[in-house]
Amino acid sequence: MKRLASLLLLFFAHLAFVPEALILILIVGAYFYFRDPLPWLAFEGTVFAVLALLFTLLARHVDRRSLAVGVVTAGSPQEKDADEVLRLFSLGEHLLFAIASATLPYFILSFFIFDGRVAFWLHTAFLAAVLVGVHYAGRWLDRLQKRRGYGEYGL
Repeated sequence: MKRLASLLLLFFAHLAFVPEALILILIVGAYFYFRDPLPWLAFEGTVFAVLALLFTLLARHVDRRSLAVGVVTAGSPQEKDADEVLRLFSLGEHLLFAIASATLPYFILSFFIFDGRVAFWLHTAFLAAVLVGVHYAGRWLDRLQKRRGYGEYGL
């Protein structure tokens, strides 16, 4: 039984990286489909815009939900709601990780897409700006989690 439980846990741990793998497949597939820098850049901007929109909507929802639930003690009837808020915070962190992990394949593929140095460096600066945005969004999410009383969870 312990072996089955460990295999099941390993399976669910493997599923944690499925969204990042799907984003990687989407990025590499777009590279082979477009082969031209302009549509590829438009696709890249669309991917990052959709991921940023998803994070923004999730952040607004987790902000409202954590404010409505508040701090809950263990064993209380609202503990299920607090667990849902913790899952939403975790989902926000996973989404930020997906955005950050999407920058690496775009950076690697930019070596093959761009001919000139100016375009390559502008693209690299854009990816650096995305990573800086992810860093500040993660800090904001951590501060919100601590401010609402969910900050010590999992440490």
